[in-house]
Amino acid sequence: MIGIKVALSGAVGRMGRRVGDALDAMGGVSFIGGLVRSSQISSVGCKAPLSDDLAATLDACDVLLDFSTFDRTLALASYCASAGRPFFVGTTAGTAEHVRALQEFSVDIPILYAPNVTRGAGTLFGIIEKLSVQLGPSYDAKVIGVHHKRKKELPSGTSFEIARRIQAARGDQALPEIVSLLAGGAYSNHEIIFAGHNDEIRISHNVTRPDIDPDILGAGFQWLMTKRNGFYGLPEVLAG
Repeated sequence: MIGIKVALSGAVGRMGRRVGDALDAMGGVSFIGGLVRSSQISSVGCKAPLSDDLAATLDACDVLLDFSTFDRTLALASYCASAGRPFFVGTTAGTAEHVRALQEFSVDIPILYAPNVTRGAGTLFGIIEKLSVQLGPSYDAKVIGVHHKRKKELPSGTSFEIARRIQAARGDQALPEIVSLLAGGAYSNHEIIFAGHNDEIRISHNVTRPDIDPDILGAGFQWLMTKRNGFYGLPEVLAG
């Protein structure tokens, strides 16, 4: 039985290879191909055939999963919207403008934006929103991210998503302060601080292994196949 047919953009990158390995081993999913640039066609290490033909790839898949770069993500979103293809975004937006640009395409297709594809982070995003509303703007909100010293994207997608959700929940004019630190081989460590006059709350999320959670990917694919057009995040998926 053929499951949900998934194509992966960014399939030969460091993260893309791990995602591809997870897709290849998943039940209920058919990993039909990796979408890459023409210069990457000869690359090895992907568990599915590679192609630079975007139109053919979209025609063959049920869902496009993206782990490329965000500039590429926005271009792919435009094509997915034209083709009516659900879009699962694992790349990281760095600005509010990036997120708004991606949201515009969700008028035509369902888009799942998941800059961190762990169950813990998806749960954390929802908790942070509730805390932000209950504590209100009288509590200072700060986000600290610690990552390996070779990381190029700063702030991280997780840091930015935490800050974005705090801002949206409180209706603030600006994002809360984000501090990014690069040290050693840390995968992804985040701490959120809500500091009031008399007390404070600190919440941390640490990625201890860089493994891909197939249950999260599978839940995301199922969500996209059953939902109306719109812009979604992992908290909505995990809440059912």
